Amino acid sequence: MTNACGLNEYFAECGNMKECEHRCNEEENEERDEERITWKRVFDHFNNFKACLIRVCFRPGACVCKDGFYRNRTGSCVEEDDCEYENMEFITFAPEVPICGSNERYSDCGNDKQCERKCNEDDYEKGDEACRSHVCERPGACVCEDGFYRNKKGSCVESDDCEYDNMDFITFAPETSR
Repeated sequence: MTNACGLNEYFAECGNMKECEHRCNEEENEERDEERITWKRVFDHFNNFKACLIRVCFRPGACVCKDGFYRNRTGSCVEEDDCEYENMEFITFAPEVPICGSNERYSDCGNDKQCERKCNEDDYEKGDEACRSHVCERPGACVCEDGFYRNKKGSCVESDDCEYDNMDFITFAPETSR
């Protein structure tokens, strides 16, 4: 009978050898220490916990971690150095999304900025869906909301406000009376 065990494991004819395994998780080790105390009471003439289990064999057999390996939470046998991450949770943060200005939205595709309608362009159809059917380039960027146009100052404005975009305003000093 062939028993296939995982990486860093061997098949032990005595299933209770599994109790001798080292485990990564400290809480599991505390539970095992309690089990060891019980076994030591039964086999107190043995100093080594593993030695007591060799004398008594409970079947069926089981796959056991090889010496120098530890059973982790997922049931794999790993080296002790790999246990240090056992009690940690890894958190992946989403990339920071910039805060966009008024009448803007964030687009994951930075090259969507090329598709924006601009006040000083005659071709207001540039921002249609055909323009957006391109390969997405990162990083993302803030783009004008649909229906808004980018003016010379970089703000997104309604089309009615675009008529002033190409005008230069001159402010005269107030006339003084003599």
